[in-house]
Amino acid sequence: MRPTDVTAEQVGKGIAVEGRVYSHGKSETGQIALFFGADISTAFRAIVPSADLHKFKVDVVKKYTRRNVRVTGTVEEQDGKFYILIREPKQIKVVPRKRRTSS
Repeated sequence: MRPTDVTAEQVGKGIAVEGRVYSHGKSETGQIALFFGADISTAFRAIVPSADLHKFKVDVVKKYTRRNVRVTGTVEEQDGKFYILIREPKQIKVVPRKRRTSS
């Protein structure tokens, strides 16, 4: 599923979301948010809680920002923003960019 296709209908469901990570943010507590859209106020996000960062053998920001990524997990929503919590490295991976073909 594309990040822009995630709606309230998917909240509570386990899905895979695939798209480009445009940017990232880090909270005061160390939580990392990867934004799947240029406008971070509305973009779907993958959130890696600070308590789970030690499980990753890579720098999450460097590895996934500006890359095409697939995340899997349960869709959650807060303040109208949809996200998946990434607690395990197996929930996120870099994927090849899909080429658009013209008809």
